[in-house]
Amino acid sequence: TDVTVTFYFISYGGTQSGGSPDKSSWDVTMPQIEKLSDETPFVNGSRSNTTSLIDLKGTRDINLANISFDDAGQPTFDGTDDVMTPFDINLEAMKTSTLEAVIYMNNLSGSDSSYSIFGGVATGNRHGYHEIRNSGSGWKMTHWTSANGWRYANTALSATTWYHVVWVWNGLELKWYLNGEADGTYTYSTFSPYSHGIKNIGQFGSNQRVMNGDIPIAKVYDRNLSADEIKQ
Repeated sequence: TDVTVTFYFISYGGTQSGGSPDKSSWDVTMPQIEKLSDETPFVNGSRSNTTSLIDLKGTRDINLANISFDDAGQPTFDGTDDVMTPFDINLEAMKTSTLEAVIYMNNLSGSDSSYSIFGGVATGNRHGYHEIRNSGSGWKMTHWTSANGWRYANTALSATTWYHVVWVWNGLELKWYLNGEADGTYTYSTFSPYSHGIKNIGQFGSNQRVMNGDIPIAKVYDRNLSADEIKQ
């Protein structure tokens, strides 16, 4: 099979023929060739599916053992067992935080009545319920605590549509934003007894509330973004 290899130069210190300096030749050392349709950062050495992707800060390996990618190289979730597990974050200790994602849902008929965006149980029994859930009056952004139950944003979402969804926390106060605009707020009475954290992207855990669609962007900030920042 013929393979086309494209090299991307970030910087160059070679020589030029007949000029000063001479740049008639250059060397390529340690090329990285992957069977993918997208470019990934260079790694000196081999990588497994638990270390082949890292977060933007480069501090966490993201486990890709139970995830697939589409033709554009973006994570896609099958609604059955797909999940990415990069996190073990104590949101309650952070006090202020923002959870941001771009999502596309193939359909809205999940047997759990929810699709988890940021979920799971982090260390210390810290539960995360940042989901798209059937509220009874449409599928909406939501969050749950044992004391206050399910609380919902205002706008009903549709399948086969791209959305920018944001959860902004200031202590017990939650604000939702949809496509850059405020979409509701609620102040919880307590996080007890389950506390407040996240561990997964695209699934709550044990194949529960598995996302059926795409999440090409998922970000967690250790502060609450302003309305202008979210719109930007």
